[in-house]
Amino acid sequence: TIAGCAQVTGFFATVPAGGRLDTIRLARTRANGHPALAAYLPDQSARCHGYGIMVFTITGDGISTITGFPSPDLFEKFGLPPTCD
Repeated sequence: TIAGCAQVTGFFATVPAGGRLDTIRLARTRANGHPALAAYLPDQSARCHGYGIMVFTITGDGISTITGFPSPDLFEKFGLPPTCD
């Protein structure tokens, strides 16, 4: 779990896909009533594979925390395809 603007910015600038956010495909979903995003990362052939789910906690000030679940196995449980074109 990460919290705070600086931590969230630092995380997205370095961790997913080495900071290459333009390569990540996202799909909207929900987790326990919270907004969430499913992230797909490309392999060497440019086919995207499920990477993980990010769940957002929203407060009056906006997003207060992002909890990441880096597990492709979750995609089936969310009714999401394991790969995307």
